[in-house]
Amino acid sequence: MKVPPPSSALSKDFAGSWEGTLESNGRVRHVGLKLSAAADGTAMATLIALDKGNLEIPVSTVTIRGKQLDLESRAISGVYHGTLGADGAIAGEWLEAGNHLALTFKRVPPEPGKP
Repeated sequence: MKVPPPSSALSKDFAGSWEGTLESNGRVRHVGLKLSAAADGTAMATLIALDKGNLEIPVSTVTIRGKQLDLESRAISGVYHGTLGADGAIAGEWLEAGNHLALTFKRVPPEPGKP
């Protein structure tokens, strides 16, 4: 079994909570993304299936290069490639089961009382 490559360090530009929507075969799925730093500073991510009772899906590898974000979730054999734009959104593509779906994540403001 191959071990996933190590994740990159988390940059401030990407840290926090994000939400986006995927459309496939007329169905819309709402997806959340949480990016945080591990104790050693590397990026950790969790995808959240918002329409499935906030089901959390682990992300195996997070790669950040400048404004590029790549996620690999081995649990669902999915890959995301996105770019942080001047508008503050991460525009990209989700690849799962041979499907290429547009997915743009927008930052979710922190809840009042939370940093």
